[in-house]
Amino acid sequence: FIIQVYQQFNYDKAVFGIWSENTMAETGSDLKVEIRNGILRYRIPATCFTLFAIFYYWDRFLHQRRLKYFLLFAIFCVSIYLTLTRQLIAITLIGIALLPIFSNRTSLPKKIGYMILTIGVLAVIYNYSDVLFGDLIEKTQEQSGEDNIRNYSFAYYFDATTKNWYKFLLGSGHQSPEIAYGAQFNFWPDDVGFMGEWHFFGLLWLILYVYILYSILIKNYRRVPNYIKIFVFVTFLDCFMIFPYRNSYEFYLWASILYICDLHINNSPLALNYERKRH
Repeated sequence: FIIQVYQQFNYDKAVFGIWSENTMAETGSDLKVEIRNGILRYRIPATCFTLFAIFYYWDRFLHQRRLKYFLLFAIFCVSIYLTLTRQLIAITLIGIALLPIFSNRTSLPKKIGYMILTIGVLAVIYNYSDVLFGDLIEKTQEQSGEDNIRNYSFAYYFDATTKNWYKFLLGSGHQSPEIAYGAQFNFWPDDVGFMGEWHFFGLLWLILYVYILYSILIKNYRRVPNYIKIFVFVTFLDCFMIFPYRNSYEFYLWASILYICDLHINNSPLALNYERKRH
């Protein structure tokens, strides 16, 4: 958040999330960053931590009403907005709206109250959507009215992955010839979410992900903390475009999530102490 805000006002000193000289040459741009909605868009990675923090502090604020939790929640929300990534902003709003409903211990009247409050906030956001999301909405409308390269990329990798049984089950790895060929047409595995992961690691990798979803959202629904459930749910909604874990830092986050789930499922003293403090 600090880096994003600082670089907004100090463009000449920006060093994080900027385009390389090769990218600038390919795009024909004199700027080292993209501009969306009148804001500089720095492509700083690890937004998964920011998204996780949003739901963690939103959950804490709903239960304890402390100003510090709301401030941290607001800071991380601004950070997600400054990524200017449409699907990330969308799933963040969905998660914020749904988190109170996912709660096991929130009474029905409170859930209704949260829903009314959320509807009111979303109405305000919609009223000022031209200011907040003008370019993003326009870009989405343009892409919906023309052939989206993601559709071609999805079809390309589906065909490349399912034509052989061993690629279908075990994947083709990160150095497959299909990736090098697809790059000529801007077909990138990372742009097609779970389909790209299927191409890399095979169907067994996706079956493992489905098992994780089942374990957290169904089998242990009442034992897992709300902020984890909502994080897992909204990242699933976006897995068609951005798979939840693709990089080393995302592996670390998900390993941490599964560890926290294990503490709560097995009634660890650490988990019980957290629940006492939260309430």
